[in-house]
Amino acid sequence: MKILILGGSGQLGRSLLESDLKSTEVHSPSSSFIDVTDFDRTTKYILELRPDFVINATAWTNVPGAEESKDAAFLVNSKAVGNMASACKLSGAALVHISTDYVFDGQKGTSYSESDSPSPLNVYGDSKLAGENAIINSGLESFYIIRTSWLYSKFGENFVKSIAAKSIKFEPSSVTDDQFGSPTFAGDLAEGILSILKTKPKPGIYNYSNSGVTSWFQFAQKIYQRTGSNESLVSSRKTESSELKRPAYSPLDLSKWADSGLSQISSWEKRLIAELPDIIAKIEREKN
Repeated sequence: MKILILGGSGQLGRSLLESDLKSTEVHSPSSSFIDVTDFDRTTKYILELRPDFVINATAWTNVPGAEESKDAAFLVNSKAVGNMASACKLSGAALVHISTDYVFDGQKGTSYSESDSPSPLNVYGDSKLAGENAIINSGLESFYIIRTSWLYSKFGENFVKSIAAKSIKFEPSSVTDDQFGSPTFAGDLAEGILSILKTKPKPGIYNYSNSGVTSWFQFAQKIYQRTGSNESLVSSRKTESSELKRPAYSPLDLSKWADSGLSQISSWEKRLIAELPDIIAKIEREKN
């Protein structure tokens, strides 16, 4: 099997490259070599390589920044994705694309299934939904859109690393307590993607996160607890009306994933406990 990973320097891409890719020919060009917003070059590369799967781990992930740079966010999260889908259709490759819980407004009150109607609250969510639609409307039959949430790892910048860095220095944190969702360890998502490559389930949209629901505040408290810090250093706050709108309750229904015989799903708490030592070690190395 030959796979192409676009966005290999991000936390999901790096997690994929660290995963078990035995008997797999992996290509992961740098963003300086393949800029996905260079449509002609990206298409030419995919057509010449002719991979079995293209995994798109690229994304504009700066949610506030998308409000100020709407065109740039849509270029990466939508137009480039549509171009990839068209290139995959021409080359015969299947496309695995990562989307987000931010395609929903968080007003449902229960977890979101793949069939629920999206209703984004911000430009980032709009751009990611546009990317999904670009794939669906491309005519490509072999595609897997994976909606995930609250992604973290030892790589790059993310909520867990930021909070853990404060907790090990016994610094206070103020965290919102009125936004709920499901954290996702990027290494687990990487394994989930590999299970799609191996089992080739029915194409379409799939939800994937770690199981269970928490708030950002409770999530931060757990990080402080597990690092031996004092959870009372974490104070709760409400989301201000002037702040960027984000879904208040956006856990993802994982039934379709489980019913499709894909990878096992760990609880968010169990996975956080298992991964924190490695994340803290990474924080310490990056300080030196």
